[in-house]
Amino acid sequence: MMERRDFIQACAVVLGSSILPIGCGQSGGGDDGAQTDNYEMPDLSRSRWDAIPDTNFSVSHKTFGAIDMQMTAIDDEQFDPVTDQFSIVLTGPDTPLFEEGVYRVYNSSLGHIELFLQPGESSAGSQNYRTMFSLLA
Repeated sequence: MMERRDFIQACAVVLGSSILPIGCGQSGGGDDGAQTDNYEMPDLSRSRWDAIPDTNFSVSHKTFGAIDMQMTAIDDEQFDPVTDQFSIVLTGPDTPLFEEGVYRVYNSSLGHIELFLQPGESSAGSQNYRTMFSLLA
């Protein structure tokens, strides 16, 4: 079993806090502070994302509820050979605009995860959002 310290260090590897796994609270538990010893971190490696191209995601917006988006790109961002560095692009409608920040995302293959979304290019009624990953290989 992974010690809390090792788990936090593994979380810290994520570039720019691109993702904050659910249950990574200060108390080591979920929203209610209870221990989450049975929490299993989802596989978010590059190969996992490659296995689900062009899939749909529901992104929770605080005002408008769940907004559907589609993963439209996976880009290499390799700067360090000991890490798995890449980014994904989710494309959704141009409104509502999601500000840069952490959002709860659901995908049928990955389940519920939290991703740090950064707005990117917009065109013809659509808006792109990028999430960066830097995971220990």
